[in-house]
Amino acid sequence: MRLTTILFYFTAYWSFLGLFTGGPVSAPAPRVNPVSASPMAVLASEDERSLEFVENRGQWPQQVRFAAQIPSGKMFLEATGFRYVLRDPAQLAQRHPHDQPENTSTSKAKTAAGLQNHAYFVSFIGARPNAFTQGHQVTSGVRNYYLGNDPQKWGSGAKAFRKVTYQDLYPGVDVALYEKVGQLKYDVLVAPGVSPDQVKLAYKGVSGLSLQSGNLKIETSVGTVTEHRPVAFQYQNGQKQMVACQYVLTDGVLSFSFPQGYNAALPLVIDPVIEFSTFSGSTADNWGYTATFDSEGNMYSGGIVDDVGYPVSLGAFMTSFNGNWDIALIKYNTKVKGPASRLYATYLGGQET
Repeated sequence: MRLTTILFYFTAYWSFLGLFTGGPVSAPAPRVNPVSASPMAVLASEDERSLEFVENRGQWPQQVRFAAQIPSGKMFLEATGFRYVLRDPAQLAQRHPHDQPENTSTSKAKTAAGLQNHAYFVSFIGARPNAFTQGHQVTSGVRNYYLGNDPQKWGSGAKAFRKVTYQDLYPGVDVALYEKVGQLKYDVLVAPGVSPDQVKLAYKGVSGLSLQSGNLKIETSVGTVTEHRPVAFQYQNGQKQMVACQYVLTDGVLSFSFPQGYNAALPLVIDPVIEFSTFSGSTADNWGYTATFDSEGNMYSGGIVDDVGYPVSLGAFMTSFNGNWDIALIKYNTKVKGPASRLYATYLGGQET
């Protein structure tokens, strides 16, 4: 089995609890229709958030601090940047249409054909490599990863969080990542008297990078990612004051400018929104095969999963499946509704098991 797996929800769980994953789009079946809504078009309450940043307890390479499922892929948070891995959403839908029967020969042919992926890295140029990262708003349950035959690469008791912050990524500059209204956001928090000019981002491994109507368009071999025109603001005497802000793209390096200036004596928040506009649906292939209850009414779900692993290189690449899957077991407290019902998830697999 492949050494690539992360938290997923089985079909049995979805029908039982009616939760959502991969953003505001219903799972488990991935869809190929583009998401055309604007970032504010879908309102999601705090309880409807699905994005979880899972801490690294040894299940991923040591440079990874947290990882999170995103539409049709995954992002890995590292010391000085974010590594995105995206899968072709059309191929995902064709490989396993969960809601339709598929004959064995067709399924094997699609499996053998492999899947198109694309990885790129967003690097904070000149950032402190030892910046402290911290998870906030812990979610329910823990994750255990027993993948492969090397216990040194296992991870157990991993917690997940709704928000992650980088503290002093630059002197006087923090960065926070979280989900809001179904979209991934990252805030750049600039302390009073600190220049935001030091914040510069390089995009490595992308197919194209351009500014269109103030938005940053990131082209990959499997689709387009949009970082929307940034919003900036300050608070003065308890009142929120908007600050004109725009992207500046120079030789592939992104920075921020403030054409009307701002009050350098007050904290400044720069607030971009990332929209995976050509991606939707479940980020993983997963199948629930069994479900049962114990004497206390807890539910146990078991099945197989194939998910996005850490990429060895940037740019476009293919992955093959060859029928290799990992096993997953999840326990739920049926007396609690929503994501809080999950008590633990355990993943078993590896290439030689």
